[in-house]
Amino acid sequence: MFMFYEEANVVFSGLSAAGNREDNVQSLAESYDIMVRDSRKYKIFFGFAVQNPALLPVGVLHSCPNAFIGRITDPEDKKQVLSLLGFTEVGFQDNEMRRILSDLSVAMMLGRLSYAFERRETQTFLFRPLLLDVPEPTDDDLAKQLGRITL
Repeated sequence: MFMFYEEANVVFSGLSAAGNREDNVQSLAESYDIMVRDSRKYKIFFGFAVQNPALLPVGVLHSCPNAFIGRITDPEDKKQVLSLLGFTEVGFQDNEMRRILSDLSVAMMLGRLSYAFERRETQTFLFRPLLLDVPEPTDDDLAKQLGRITL
């Protein structure tokens, strides 16, 4: 099972769709932190799309072995992303990587895929995602291909 959350920082920030603060935020963040760390052994995988990685609970962020990162300018977000990518977030050693995060063009991203047996296959890489010119599948198309789920 794969569960994907777009705007995941909103889920963890405790704001409702209307922008109001929810009361059960801490328990929700704690629950996801535990759930994400233990999910792989149950063959459940999570994907998170966020604009501010620093807003994710640290346990959730660092349980993400694969990462695709676009331009980041906020210092706290850079700190979290550099750590996630295996670079140091303090000192002079990785200043170049900090600059790269700030200067990525709109069509470029950094990626890291951590599940590999060779260390060189887990290194951070620069890539340009391909835009596919294909129609978005309808609900009926998906049901025909994958089966329909009735709740």
